[in-house]
Amino acid sequence: MALAIANAERQADVISSRARVIASADDARRRVERDLHDGVQQRLVALAMEIRSAQAAVPAGLGELAAELDDAAAGLTQAIEELRELARGIHPEILDRGLAPALRSLAGRSAVPVDLDVGLKGPLPRAVDVAGYYVVSEALTNATKHAAASKVTIRADADAKVSGSTSVTTGSAVRTSWPARD
Repeated sequence: MALAIANAERQADVISSRARVIASADDARRRVERDLHDGVQQRLVALAMEIRSAQAAVPAGLGELAAELDDAAAGLTQAIEELRELARGIHPEILDRGLAPALRSLAGRSAVPVDLDVGLKGPLPRAVDVAGYYVVSEALTNATKHAAASKVTIRADADAKVSGSTSVTTGSAVRTSWPARD
C-alpha cells in the first residue's frame, strides 16, 4: 500500500512539474511575441512608411525606380505579415482555423505554382496540424530552392484516426506519411 501511495505521489509530482515547464515555456513564448511586436515589427512598419513616402516623391519620368520601390514596399509588407504570424504564437495564426486553410495559405504564398488537393476529414489534433503545416512548408521551400520546380503538387489526406499522408511532387517525389493512431 505504501508503494502505491509513493507511486501516486511521484506521478502527481511529475504532472505538476510538467505543468510548471509548460507554463514557463508559455511565458517565454509570450515575451518573444511581445518583443517581436514592440520592437522589430514596429521598425519594419516605419521602414515601409518611409519607402512609401519616397515612392510618392519619385518624379514621373522615373517609373522604373517607382516600380522598384513598390516591389520593396510590397516585400516589406509581406515580411511584416509573416512576422505578425510568428509573433502571434510562434506557430502561424492561420493554424487556429485548421490545416486545410493553412495549406491554402502556404500554396498562395509559394514562389512556385501549387496544385493543392486537401482531403482532410474533420478537425485534427493540434500537433498533427502543426506537423503537417511544417512538412508542407519545408517541402515548398526545398522545391523552390533545390528542385527548380515549375509546379508543385500537394496532396494531403487524414482521417479521425490521424492516419494519412502528405505528398509533394516536383518531378521527383518527396513523400511523407504518418501511421494510424489507435
